[in-house]
Amino acid sequence: MLSTMLVMLLSFLLVDGASAEATPAAIVQMVSASPTVKHKGKKVFVPLHVRNPLFIGDIVRTGIKDKAILLFSDGSQVRLNINTCIEITSPVVTKHGHTSLFRAMGGEIFARLRPGQPI
Repeated sequence: MLSTMLVMLLSFLLVDGASAEATPAAIVQMVSASPTVKHKGKKVFVPLHVRNPLFIGDIVRTGIKDKAILLFSDGSQVRLNINTCIEITSPVVTKHGHTSLFRAMGGEIFARLRPGQPI
């Protein structure tokens, strides 16, 4: 009886702790053709779908016919054109006082920011 209660308590703590760390940095708003994502700690890219959550460390890439639109948790919207690759990063304040949400690894990116929210 005591061991069952202990297992239930540990399970609750593990789930509760995981949910606190599992807040997405961005959500996929739109995809065109077949963009892909490599989740942090994984070795392969998988298809990206609308409403997929994206987390810090995820890498999103578009190919020759692909496009994607991402909505970040601060309300910023980022459009990835063809042949583009970005890595979702922890929000970091740069030396100019701007906040960086991702690292561009190549390609063409368009950003729509909320008023007063630098990227």
